[in-house]
Amino acid sequence: MRLIEDWVTPLAIVTVVYLIAFFLTFLVVFPFQEATFGSVAFYANLLFLPHGIRLLTALFYGWRSVIFLAPASLMTHYYLSGWAGFGLLNLMSAFVGISCGAMGLQILKWLSLDVRNDEKFRFNWRYLLLAGIMASILNSVGTNFFYNDFFTLDMARSTVFYLIGDISGQFFMMLILMLIFRWVRLGADLKA
Repeated sequence: MRLIEDWVTPLAIVTVVYLIAFFLTFLVVFPFQEATFGSVAFYANLLFLPHGIRLLTALFYGWRSVIFLAPASLMTHYYLSGWAGFGLLNLMSAFVGISCGAMGLQILKWLSLDVRNDEKFRFNWRYLLLAGIMASILNSVGTNFFYNDFFTLDMARSTVFYLIGDISGQFFMMLILMLIFRWVRLGADLKA
């Protein structure tokens, strides 16, 4: 087994990228959101960039993504809640968050809607967005299960915010990724 290439490097990259996305969300997007829309629950951002990272990590690494996302998720829980972020309910909620991308992709695979449509690793963007929606639903229901009672008006409201934030964050990250791929292809075409 190639420990560095298969585990350490992806773990480091995912941790750094997730933390960048998280802090952009909470230090830039969230203050703008509060100034524009007023106070919303801190965990319901209207543009939650880490969801895109969770889904892309699950796409590239499958179930290993849970391990790769865990350190950054635990760091962000500590940032938001201090040591209380390591309470049982918070840890269970964190597990739902880091596993929702892999679960969403797996559900689509069971439905014969696999995101990876060939061996060259070109993927279907529409299916990836659908997997993100599925992952967001799993995340919002799972997180609400640990933080709130089920079937309350507050749960419905926060679920809508989760869906909006997760899907817009995923869409934004996919847009950035598509622009990067286009820029790389353009650079390769110019060299040829």
